[in-house]
Amino acid sequence: MEAELHASAHRGPAAHPPASLLGLGLVPRLALAGLAAVCVWGAIAWAVSA
Repeated sequence: MEAELHASAHRGPAAHPPASLLGLGLVPRLALAGLAAVCVWGAIAWAVSA
């Protein structure tokens, strides 16, 4: 187990995606989470008003 941790520490920057890719991957997740939240609140408001 220590050997695996040691090997992963010496792979270099190529083992980790650039921050821009992480940021781009986060945008759709945030958009989907926001859309889901809007749908949930819309359903709650519709149920309360009905």
